Amino acid sequence: MNQPAPSREKRKAETRLKLIRSAQKLFMEKGYEATTLEGVANCAGLHVQTLYRHFSSKIELAAAGDQEQLDDFEAAIRNKPTNVSTFQFWRDYVSEAAKLVTSQDDGTRYREVLHEELQSPCVKKQLTQMGRVYKELLMSSLETELLIEDPTDRNEAARILAITMWGAHEDLMMRYEQEGGFDLNTELIATMSRVENFCKALFR
Repeated sequence: MNQPAPSREKRKAETRLKLIRSAQKLFMEKGYEATTLEGVANCAGLHVQTLYRHFSSKIELAAAGDQEQLDDFEAAIRNKPTNVSTFQFWRDYVSEAAKLVTSQDDGTRYREVLHEELQSPCVKKQLTQMGRVYKELLMSSLETELLIEDPTDRNEAARILAITMWGAHEDLMMRYEQEGGFDLNTELIATMSRVENFCKALFR
């Protein structure tokens, strides 16, 4: 029996995802400046006019990649094994992400993309909004693990921990964009371990 043709919305979503992933691939291979929208379309096997129906600029493509990563994180943390703590999950997740974006060079191309995003007021606002979602997801996960009897106190403690975790991560990424000069993966793991130790001492 023939399979039904995919719906128009499904095809549209698949095309959008193909463009996002092609852009991410070229950003890491060539750098942000050297990547063109025509090159992204070619890499995706699509006409550039198709790309323009989804994205109006490179910076919009870069921001869409950040949204895809957030969607991936949300699915992953909601399905986190119960025997893995939120701290361990977060440390492993950001470590794998760091390895991916620095695998082809010393992180120079990733820093270039990061710099362009942070220079765009529109994208910076979007990243701030995404940060709130990351914090809420971390908070929800932490709340299920804290051994605090009072629900209100448990919720507040989880919120403080999530803000600390995300704030430390955000601060490190801004330092990496501005200064560089250190191994991103190593520093991410060290930073998250310090945050975990601090939080354990605070809420023991």
